[in-house]
Amino acid sequence: MELLSYLNIASKHPMQEILPLDITLLRLNGGMHGIAALILFISIIKLDIFSNKDCFQPVKWGLFITLFSFVLLGSIFRIISNQQGAALFFFASSVIYLLLRWRHSQQGFYTHGLWNYIMYLPVYLMILYTMGIPGYEKLFHMETVLPKYVDMFHGSFISKLPGGTTSMILLIGIFEQTVVVLLFVSIFKGEFLISEPKPWFKIALLLCIIIFSMLCFGLTVVGNYQGAMNLLFYATFTFLLLASLGFPRMKCTAIEDHY
Repeated sequence: MELLSYLNIASKHPMQEILPLDITLLRLNGGMHGIAALILFISIIKLDIFSNKDCFQPVKWGLFITLFSFVLLGSIFRIISNQQGAALFFFASSVIYLLLRWRHSQQGFYTHGLWNYIMYLPVYLMILYTMGIPGYEKLFHMETVLPKYVDMFHGSFISKLPGGTTSMILLIGIFEQTVVVLLFVSIFKGEFLISEPKPWFKIALLLCIIIFSMLCFGLTVVGNYQGAMNLLFYATFTFLLLASLGFPRMKCTAIEDHY
């Protein structure tokens, strides 16, 4: 009941009970938190943060497991329409990813082993559910979603634009689903690999920033400043994710110096 109460904070459609799948995911998440804490504790003992050696360092794995667990929790909150919880985990996940990205860039081999395949996967998942779920609802559940927006923007200049509020919400829904398509194209082309260029992924992130900015502007128009500030943070952290793709790659000269 405590978990159910926590999950339902600010939820649009509160759950009456936690499903077995939800319990399994939450237990999995709790286990990941415990493992991450243990690994990070080991990294503190080893003074891992001060080492630049290219190896399976505990600090990197601790950050990665933390990141994955945050993304998993964020997806749960997004699925049950808890916007506040989903937003907080989006911001936290972005910060953890940027720390992991910075730490990994200090390593000798930029594309060392398994990291070449898994580094970006949590970010793909985070953007996928952040854009995919609300976009799907706007386009395929219009009968329940649109009345809320029509009422929210009633009397504003947005409602007086050609097509009114309905056309604007559908446009945003199309943009959100376009991000999903771009992400799948990016994955199909292997852009999730660190060593590969990421034009499709960058376009997807740029479109996310545009969507967040549009939503932020809309909420500002109707005086929902708290929601607008949330979306401003969404746009800011997405911009940081996009900017991180341009970080310079660190090349290893240790082996060359050795020989």
